[in-house]
Amino acid sequence: MKFILADKSYNKQLCDFVRNQTITGHISMSYARDPDFFAGLEIQGIKNQVIAGVENNKLLGFGCRSIRPMYINGKQQSFGYLSGLRSSTEGIQKLGIFRGYKKLKELHQADIVNGYITTIIDKNKKALKALTFGRANLPFYRDLSTCHTYAIPTKKKKNSKADTNELKVRKAKKGEEHLIISLLNKYGKELNFFPVISENDFGSSILNGLSAEDFLIAENNEIPCGVVAMWNQREFKQNRVKRYSPYLKTLKPFINLILKLGGFHKLPKEDELLHQTYICFRAAKNNDLKIHFRLIKKALELNTNSSFCLIGFHEKDPARKVMSRFFAFDYRSKMYWVDWDEKNTNFNKLDNRAINFEPAIL
Repeated sequence: MKFILADKSYNKQLCDFVRNQTITGHISMSYARDPDFFAGLEIQGIKNQVIAGVENNKLLGFGCRSIRPMYINGKQQSFGYLSGLRSSTEGIQKLGIFRGYKKLKELHQADIVNGYITTIIDKNKKALKALTFGRANLPFYRDLSTCHTYAIPTKKKKNSKADTNELKVRKAKKGEEHLIISLLNKYGKELNFFPVISENDFGSSILNGLSAEDFLIAENNEIPCGVVAMWNQREFKQNRVKRYSPYLKTLKPFINLILKLGGFHKLPKEDELLHQTYICFRAAKNNDLKIHFRLIKKALELNTNSSFCLIGFHEKDPARKVMSRFFAFDYRSKMYWVDWDEKNTNFNKLDNRAINFEPAIL
């Protein structure tokens, strides 16, 4: 087995690989990237690499390295993200994970960043044990605590009530890209690992299909004070429910009854796609709970064609308290800072700002 940087000639194998692997849990899922694996990858960074283990041109495993500008300690810097680690049984037997990380280290040394963030699903005990032991040539995994991806059921019909409060939320208009970016920069920099977006990103692969009209703007007495995006990624990312645990399968009829009585979409059947929209790039003045609530509420009201809206919060983000106002299914993962620095130099410089977690670009 050798390690290469996979190009689009491996697209079909990459798509088949992720589609056919199931992430287990109370709701076991597969995360497909059809028809173009790289279209889903390009939203992660301005530079993306697929480190693939192959033998006779057959894909045995892979992982992705992405670089993008983020806010860290209130300043923009290029930072890394590691994602999509997958391996076949044959790849594991050939110690592919350790050899793959050797290739990753070579890429890192040729294009150095201060570190990487990565997430590992909380239930994935094998990956947690294998990657965080610090053995062989693996990098150091430094715990950044727990992240929550909330799946919020949406109603089938729009709420027709008028917005009469001083704090109003409206859809952004084409031509308001500058306002959107200024709000993201102004309030996003108060969170560590918040992605930096520029006006030039609209219409590019990093914001695939996301336009100014997909953003909501919160205004207090007509003064902008918050922003959020609604991103439907079904054309290049699909999440499929493979099976429910026996416990959840027993509860499913009762959950569906409650959802139906509330006017919500039902839980999908096994082997059915999850129709979802991401609520993402969320930033508010002073990280204010009222602003977050109004932005999320409006996004849910507008997305009646999606069964669920997905939104992410880091465990220690004070704004996560807003989720007590919504009924949602909670998927947990562990976040890590990854590097090869034994002295923790850059990690120790991380200040105490709340951490941003954005599942839309994972």
